[in-house]
Amino acid sequence: MKNLLWLKFIIICIAVISCERQSSDNVKKNLDYSQSSLGLMGKKVYQMHCVNCHSLRGEGGAIGPSLDDLARNMDGTYIRESILEPNRLIKPGYKRDIMPTNYGKLLSEKELDALIFYITNQ
Repeated sequence: MKNLLWLKFIIICIAVISCERQSSDNVKKNLDYSQSSLGLMGKKVYQMHCVNCHSLRGEGGAIGPSLDDLARNMDGTYIRESILEPNRLIKPGYKRDIMPTNYGKLLSEKELDALIFYITNQ
């Protein structure tokens, strides 16, 4: 009888752990980072300063490189440097002196962080 109770207990524990793990995975998959306050601020900065020249998530211009590619292949430090010093590293196929060089003065540190967050959390 004790063995049967232990077996039932173990089966229930395994079922609970399995359900918790699946629930946690579903929450992660359904979490939309772009709707956080930082994501919303980043989207606003993107729409005010970037959308005319760069595409992201199918929206925007083609004068500069797609930010989708940048987000997949580069980290936040590289993106920050590319915004603050746009002529330092030029992607092949694009020209120097096209992107404004004054974003370090135009954007606050919080706006810059929000923009990078928005770009990298697709």
